[in-house]
Amino acid sequence: MKKQISVIGGINIDIKGIADSGKSAGDSYKGKIIFTPGGVARNIAENMARLGMKVYLFGTTGDDYFGNYIIRESKRSGVNTEFINKCASVETAKYLSVSSEANKIFYAVNDMSESSGKTNLKYIRSVKTILENSSMIVIDANLKEDVIEEIIELSDRKQIPVFADAVSSEKAIVIKNLKRKIDYLSVNENEFKSIFGKIDISAGFKNKKQREVLQSFGHIILKKGSSGVSLIETADRTVTKCKALKTKIAEPNGAGDSFNAGFIFGLMNGYSKHEAIRMGTCASYLTLRTIKSVSEDIYLKKITELFHIKSRSNEF
Repeated sequence: MKKQISVIGGINIDIKGIADSGKSAGDSYKGKIIFTPGGVARNIAENMARLGMKVYLFGTTGDDYFGNYIIRESKRSGVNTEFINKCASVETAKYLSVSSEANKIFYAVNDMSESSGKTNLKYIRSVKTILENSSMIVIDANLKEDVIEEIIELSDRKQIPVFADAVSSEKAIVIKNLKRKIDYLSVNENEFKSIFGKIDISAGFKNKKQREVLQSFGHIILKKGSSGVSLIETADRTVTKCKALKTKIAEPNGAGDSFNAGFIFGLMNGYSKHEAIRMGTCASYLTLRTIKSVSEDIYLKKITELFHIKSRSNEF
């Protein structure tokens, strides 16, 4: 029987502008503009479903063109979309980004306040039975603080591990204010600073006050782009590093979400935590090679073969 994963949070349409130019001056440049299903929670769910996992997605869309498109495409990828809150009174959330040929995101704008407000306590309580039967609950910081607290309280009662993604340095604040412990926290360097301030990881374990802040989380996954990933295990006070796999980058959005999915896949399928980091690194490698938010190359055979090839060649 497959382990059931529940993923709760952002569901949106990604609107990506990828300029052919590396210039940053305000002007109009040739390039590509694409629409693709997105949202941190939704991307994680699709990646895991593509890896053969049993995944339920929870969150809110509008009952509009984009909402129906996202639900249809997510379902086609294997995600259980039955309990998505399709709400006629809101528009489906949108995320707009503009990047250059050098793959640097100049600016991004999210328009999610309407739909995120509908993923509320009433909704979470209506799907409580599904959540209680999960092997892991995955959340993102698009959720309101009271909703996250409710989910963690439920997970505590049922002894279900919680994995959280900080989403952005601005939204990471909701994670910082939590009064309950999260098992796995996934952050990039800016999000880490928003939550923890200027903490040097090794020094943080030596400083009692800083150590207590870090130990509000069981594990901290620090994603550092081309510098790789560090897994901080706060109970053991250890840091394990993994190099990034070199590749030509088509567009950077979605790589962190695919890393999370690959890491969770590893944990749920008997890999060690250190191997799970490598599995996540393989997933992000594949996603960086596409302009979509989720790579069509993400599937079980492809990622396990890549994992073994890169492990044998000592590229991690």
